[in-house]
Amino acid sequence: MIYFIIFAITITVIFLLNRWNQSNNEETQNQVDANHTANQGSMNHVKTNHLKGLPIAEGAACNIRTYQNHIVFVSGMTHIRLERKKITDMRVKTETELQKQYVSSAGGALGGALLFGALGAMVGGRTKQKTISETTYYLIISYNNSDNEPAFLYFQITDTLSAANKVVDEFYELNKNSVAHIDL
Repeated sequence: MIYFIIFAITITVIFLLNRWNQSNNEETQNQVDANHTANQGSMNHVKTNHLKGLPIAEGAACNIRTYQNHIVFVSGMTHIRLERKKITDMRVKTETELQKQYVSSAGGALGGALLFGALGAMVGGRTKQKTISETTYYLIISYNNSDNEPAFLYFQITDTLSAANKVVDEFYELNKNSVAHIDL
């Protein structure tokens, strides 16, 4: 019995030390991120997955950091810089996917069987349609590439939607007077 108590106390201590270490690591990482942002002059940032447009893998994690005159896309050890004067538009778009699932109720079948026999089990356990909606948010940046031709960057937003909206609002605030002229 005493061995069980010692074992339980040891496991509890190990668990608590592990949790304490994790919280300290998270706080340290948050401080590093805050210091990096303050030291580098970053205005806003958003976490995304790259979909198309940059020379990095599709689906790769990509942090977007905005600055007064440019935007930096960071994926692993790759840092890509885009001057603000080249950006013509920036939008957040949504896509909602509806999924229909058919589920049967085992509890309803059991309750129906107990109350009304086989017919009750059939009625209580019948399949029901359940609809699930999943919304995905995308950040789309339009810009003029080095040949002065329109180009696009596509990202799936993995951060909060408000972080992405801050980046877009900042773009419109800083680019109030710039207008893109395109000759067709």
